[in-house]
Order: sequence, then C-alpha cells, then structure tokens
Amino acid sequence: MAGDDLVAMVNGGLNFAKAWGSGRVKLEANVFDLFRLRKLL
Repeated sequence: MAGDDLVAMVNGGLNFAKAWGSGRVKLEANVFDLFRLRKLL
C-alpha cells in the first residue's frame, strides 16, 4: 500500500473494499484474523 492510500483510508477518503478489489491494498491474513478485524471495525 502506498503512503497516500493509507492516509486516504484513515481519513475516510478511500474505501478498503474497493481498494482491495482493485489491487491497491494487499492483505495477508487467514480467515480467523479477518473475522477478528471485522469485530474491531
């Protein structure tokens, strides 16, 4: 992830799902980690 993308995501200007779908964000985690992350959001 580029620094500009991270700042935009934190500020609410970049949707994580869209960025992930387009390849701008890469996530390396297992399914259980994703469920834990979802609880935090």
